[in-house]
Amino acid sequence: MKNLKIPVYLLLLVVFFGCSKDTEGPSNKKKKKVSPSDAAALSKVLQVENSSRKTGVPPSSLGTSSITLAFNQSEAEITVDNKFYLPFVYDNTGSDLSARPKGIYIQVDGANDYFELASIIAPNKKGILNIPVKLPDNVLAGNFSLKYAVYDQTGKVSDYLFTNVIVKDSLSGCDLGKSGSSGLTIISYDLGDKAGTANMFYNTYSIPDRIDIFYNGTWIRGTGSTLTAGQFPPIYIENDFPITEGYTGETGNFTFPYNPSVSRKIDVYISGALGGSTAWDIKFDCIP
Repeated sequence: MKNLKIPVYLLLLVVFFGCSKDTEGPSNKKKKKVSPSDAAALSKVLQVENSSRKTGVPPSSLGTSSITLAFNQSEAEITVDNKFYLPFVYDNTGSDLSARPKGIYIQVDGANDYFELASIIAPNKKGILNIPVKLPDNVLAGNFSLKYAVYDQTGKVSDYLFTNVIVKDSLSGCDLGKSGSSGLTIISYDLGDKAGTANMFYNTYSIPDRIDIFYNGTWIRGTGSTLTAGQFPPIYIENDFPITEGYTGETGNFTFPYNPSVSRKIDVYISGALGGSTAWDIKFDCIP
């Protein structure tokens, strides 16, 4: 019987292709980057809590609902891999209980699908609602628009509101300043390779605003009471009384330990009073 001899280069080819095939899979593939200008692609990666995804466009309002919406956030700024909220006030001018809010439609403007929150807690004729939206880490910097409306127990839809969402890259380095106004702004910071004491200055001026700082996913400092992970800061509407807890018009600063080996991500939530007249500034010092 003859000995079968397989050339060495053939054995190497078998090993190479066999191993390379085994290493392919979802865990080794990078997420595809999504541009905010691509409404269809963006809608596929956005996450709206407790919602179901529907094909097509949401129902038209036709001006038939007695529910009116106001004090929404016309513009929101956020860095990727964060959750943001769209707050607004609903007011039911009708006396019939069937006209009370039942659900919400949300759509990335221009997309070919939308989200529906089919069961919301809105037992009163007037109140505040928030739409939670998660922006994943594979979305690029840019702008997109979200449209949303409330429908009542009979299916009648309110007029749609719009919020322009500005997606920013995380900020790196020190001496980083940021200014803003009404609504919620969420900015992530990377303070670099040096461990030490971080120092953030703030000025919320005369109209009260609220500031919350999360480090490594945990609330560590703020102008109000402690928030749990993923908890949304309360909302305040200008000139309302009493002023919502945590909202203040003042100059101050927060210090906290920073260690890049623990986490480099600092998330700052600045909740500007809704109404359009407020202003605020924040700035990080360099770590000495």
